[in-house]
Amino acid sequence: MPEILSFTVKTGLRQGEVFGLKWEDVDFKNSCVFIRRSLAHVVGRGAVFQEPKTKNSRRRVLLMPEDVQSLKEYREWQKNYADELGDKFARNGLIFTSPFGEPISPTNFTRRYFKPLLKECHINPDFTFHGLRHTHATLLLQQGVNPKIVQERLGHSSIKVTMDTYSHVLPDMQRQAVDALRELFK
Repeated sequence: MPEILSFTVKTGLRQGEVFGLKWEDVDFKNSCVFIRRSLAHVVGRGAVFQEPKTKNSRRRVLLMPEDVQSLKEYREWQKNYADELGDKFARNGLIFTSPFGEPISPTNFTRRYFKPLLKECHINPDFTFHGLRHTHATLLLQQGVNPKIVQERLGHSSIKVTMDTYSHVLPDMQRQAVDALRELFK
């Protein structure tokens, strides 16, 4: 399951968006994924596909070339694995699945994979899957990426949501702005 974690840190997708991605959502030629649905688990109904959280959540997210290559390799591995399991593997087109091809249960994923990995890596057990999304946004902002681009990648409904959520990163950005001005006026 490390593929899920790496993919999430590098894309900033919500958990439901990651778990709801299908191979048809990947544009290998143009190095991007399209967010078209989200996977939710509803008590009594199980896995349910639904519309993304907001209108802006329906979006295109560009990928790095190495991540496109990783997805190609993962798709080949998944195909071979599914062929080995035969009719025991649910072929529903999902990228990330349970061991038998079913949609991933967030609760099971957290309990069986995520929390043990945090423990193994000596990461605070309070860190959540959603923290991967926050990590993505914070890293981009710290690298000087325009907040509007970060908003678009995250699928926030407005730039205000992005700025309010990541205002803790802004003091560093203010320092960068002053340093840039100093360079200009030397």
